[in-house]
Amino acid sequence: MTAYMEGRLHEANMPAIKWALSRPGKTLMPRTLRGKSWTYAGAVAGIIQLSLGASASAVAADGVIYTSAWQAGSFNGLASDLRGQLSQQFSYDLGRADSDIDVLRLVRADPRSVGFVQRDLFVARLQQRPEEYDRLEFYGDIAACLVVITRKGAQFQSYEQLVAAQPDRNLTLDVGPAAGRVANTFEILSGLDPDLGNLRLEHRGGARALSRVVSGDTDAALLISYAPFHAPDLDKMIDEDAVDLMPLVTKRLAAAALQQNAPYALREIELGTGGWLQSRRRYRTTCSTLGVVVNERADIRLSEAVAQAMLHGSSDLGRDRPMRGLQELVAGIVTHVVRLAADLSQMAVALVLGGQETAKATDGSAQTLEFRLQDPAPKSTVTLRPNGS
Repeated sequence: MTAYMEGRLHEANMPAIKWALSRPGKTLMPRTLRGKSWTYAGAVAGIIQLSLGASASAVAADGVIYTSAWQAGSFNGLASDLRGQLSQQFSYDLGRADSDIDVLRLVRADPRSVGFVQRDLFVARLQQRPEEYDRLEFYGDIAACLVVITRKGAQFQSYEQLVAAQPDRNLTLDVGPAAGRVANTFEILSGLDPDLGNLRLEHRGGARALSRVVSGDTDAALLISYAPFHAPDLDKMIDEDAVDLMPLVTKRLAAAALQQNAPYALREIELGTGGWLQSRRRYRTTCSTLGVVVNERADIRLSEAVAQAMLHGSSDLGRDRPMRGLQELVAGIVTHVVRLAADLSQMAVALVLGGQETAKATDGSAQTLEFRLQDPAPKSTVTLRPNGS
């Protein structure tokens, strides 16, 4: 673009340039336009400078941080944070690829670029076609957990009920776009448990899938939630108690994953917004991890910088740290106070029901009363001493 502009300017001004060369000391413009000549010259110079600046910026970038287009909205914060952590040594642009598979191919083809992918998808492709996905290294352990939502009061409340063959019709499950990360994950899970083939799949995803689940037009929807597990649409529905959450915990998947060395694990996470006085909803499910792939032929400084960023800062990537941390602190304090009040109430009841035996404890000996905090806290003891001890 810059060369083109310079050529056009040169052609347009060639007669004037020849005239000026034949008359040294003469101006190129009439007297009436001399005052404006600097303005015109400044504008042209500004355009050329902007063009040169844009070209220099594009050349200065060391590479691209790729994310999958299907989850680009979720990863904008992740990619931006990673770029910020790498900025002391490298300059990176943000880019989108059609799928995780394309992210893997782009990074393998260009050692300067990196990209976000799920570990289960990375391992599956590496096992299926090692010649196409070798030379890649995976760093990071951001939890990527499956979430199954059903309409409120649905008759099926377990994984076994969901995948069981129905006499009249099989249940419908929305897994998002066919080329998306959720659909690809479901394909891997189907290889671990063939009973998932009993479900009739839909491919809407997003707000459309959630709306159809609420209205009962779709039986269930499969989502992937990434730590710290916040998604505006899903959070709103959970906080309003508009849907049920079906635990994705099954021995069949766990056993198959262990046998085939698939990177899945059972976890308990928290969903919903929480807030000042509201705790988030606990949910048990199956999880993989999200990380960054780097070409093994990349600059060793880049590989080390990515590994350090994902090792020390992966839990904070894409997270609203100050506000979220303060809210979780307040929610934790409130929860602790409520539990303590409940425990004290239990102690008071136990003392009253203890009758005469408690009243007889006046000989200076200590009496011990045992009680349990709410799971998963361990059993605690409180020692009561008579007055004057």
